[in-house]
Formats: sequence, C-alpha cells, structure tokens
Amino acid sequence: SKDIDVLRKLLGEGGEPDGKKIGKALVKLADHIDGLDNAELVKGVKTRLHSLARLLRSEGEELTA
Repeated sequence: SKDIDVLRKLLGEGGEPDGKKIGKALVKLADHIDGLDNAELVKGVKTRLHSLARLLRSEGEELTA
C-alpha cells in the first residue's frame, strides 16, 4: 500500500535508520492502524508493534550500555 511505501522511504533515507526515524515510522504506522475497521486485525498489528518496540528498546539499551 501507499502508506507502507512511505514508511520504507522514511526508514531508508540517509543510510541506517536511527531511533528518531524508527519512532516517526511507528507513529505513522499507528495513525494508519487507527483507520482500520477490523478490530481483530488492529489488535494483532498492535501486538506486533509492541513486540517490535520492546525489541528496539532492548537493542538500544545494549548499544548505549
């Protein structure tokens, strides 16, 4: 979809994605999810986003430690 292409472009700008780029992409994705009608689909996507956020947070803590 168009929104996913925008996210890919945002993450791919300027080399490796950093925390700010990832955060902006997640906010855009969350805004897109709010527009979905199917409650079960939304719940599944939100669960995956929370898992991704936990992974990113743990990776970031390891990098800065």
